[in-house]
Amino acid sequence: MKKTASGNKGIKRIIAAALAAAAAMAAAAVAASAAGAESIPAAGEKAVVCSAEQSREPIAEGKVFGIGEKIKLDNEYAVIDDFAGGSKTACITGEFTPDTEFIGYTMKGQFEFIGLFGDKDLFVTALDPVSTRPCDVKGIRVASGTGTESDPYRFETAF
Repeated sequence: MKKTASGNKGIKRIIAAALAAAAAMAAAAVAASAAGAESIPAAGEKAVVCSAEQSREPIAEGKVFGIGEKIKLDNEYAVIDDFAGGSKTACITGEFTPDTEFIGYTMKGQFEFIGLFGDKDLFVTALDPVSTRPCDVKGIRVASGTGTESDPYRFETAF
């Protein structure tokens, strides 16, 4: 019986230590949130730090990125879903290439560029599309924006 009782004490200590660590992490998250810091990523997510200031000139309005052409964004903001005039934005970093194999047309009247920005899709509403066939899409065009948080890039489908 003594072995069981001492074994339970060890388990209780491990559980108490784990709870204390979880409480400390939760307190740190609350403190960071209260201080106005970026949100803390969930387990398995990579932390992305974005700056509203850009290190290069913004991509020119009207610039078309054709299928197979690289798009390079460096901590820049873009509207990734413009449904119903909304503007769901994300901070994006990396080199990306539009590919016709990963373009779809949704029931909401949007072209969906699946995984265009890594783990983020791009949804572009086409008000009067020339075609609803993804194979007719030639790329995406910068409709507006400078890539900052207050003025994110807004893309449109190019035919």
